[in-house]
Parts: sequence; C-alpha cells; structure tokens
Amino acid sequence: MLVFGNHDVHARGELAAPGFDQQDAAVVCDTDPVLVLTHSPLRRVPPNAVNVHGHLHGPPGLTSRHLNVSVERTGYRPVPLTEVLSDAAGVRTSGAGTRANCYDRADPDL
Repeated sequence: MLVFGNHDVHARGELAAPGFDQQDAAVVCDTDPVLVLTHSPLRRVPPNAVNVHGHLHGPPGLTSRHLNVSVERTGYRPVPLTEVLSDAAGVRTSGAGTRANCYDRADPDL
C-alpha cells in the first residue's frame, strides 16, 4: 500500500512508483488510536485520531496529534507500525491497540 506524496506522481498525473497493490492520498487505519496516514499533514485531525505524515523535513510535527515520520526525522529508515502505534498512544490515555487494519479513504465501509 502506498500513501503517495508530491514526488510520487508525474506531471502527467500517473503514479511514478508502480508495483503497489493500492495507492491513495490518505489511508485510515482501524487502530487505537485511529491513524490517518497522509503525505502532507492534515490541517484538522479527526477526533480520536492521530495524523501520521511526512513532507515536513525538519520539525517534529504540528500538534500532539501529528506524528512526523519524514525520513530526516527517522534517520532514513522505515518506521515499524508497532513503533508508530506506540508513539501515537502517547497522545491518548487509552493506549495503543494491536489491530492494524488499514483501508484507503474510498472504502465504503469506513
């Protein structure tokens, strides 16, 4: 699954990163807390959710409900979902769940 960003789409509008089964600009993960995965940070994060994003190459995040996983912030390494959930749980008192079902935003069952 690819959450694409500004470097993943050609000027002609076609995806520059073939080989992914699913591609979208935003993905919602049915976790505790709910994760909204985007390339650029959301201006408004839905209630009870944490926005996991990149795009900002320096600052840690906009608010406590934003997690910046830009490669400059992560030492140019992928961040395991378990680590993202642990960090996201820090902004919620309920703690992180273990479910990690992610859906693209077009999923009619969301």
